[in-house]
Amino acid sequence: MLKNRLSQKQSPASWAQPAVVKSPVLTALYERMLKSVVQGTAELDAFIAKQEAFIRDQVARANDGSVAVAGGKEAAPVSTKYKCMSCGACLSRRPSRKKGQFWWGCSNFPTCAQTYPDVKGRPHYSKGRNVQKTQ
Repeated sequence: MLKNRLSQKQSPASWAQPAVVKSPVLTALYERMLKSVVQGTAELDAFIAKQEAFIRDQVARANDGSVAVAGGKEAAPVSTKYKCMSCGACLSRRPSRKKGQFWWGCSNFPTCAQTYPDVKGRPHYSKGRNVQKTQ
């Protein structure tokens, strides 16, 4: 019984998909198109081209932010004013787990894991911390 309940739940990968991608209407449309291919009234190459165009459009929308992804966080803005002292990349100001506090992290993460505490909206370079990544 528990196994059936778990299998009916959505997978984490489906949570991030836009509603249009999960639409039963879209699934029915694809089934109809594939049926036409099997019956010989439509070309498989045309179906694949339409699929590719749709996927490219959805990826472009996701990249420019015009598609809301459920559960997704907005990316921290990257500062052009403050640079990482370790690798020279720009820094991002991020909210801390402690409410109302922030910290700065290298935008080159995970290659560079340099972080700095936030002091009055600026990185405090003398107290920076570089967490070494192990491979």
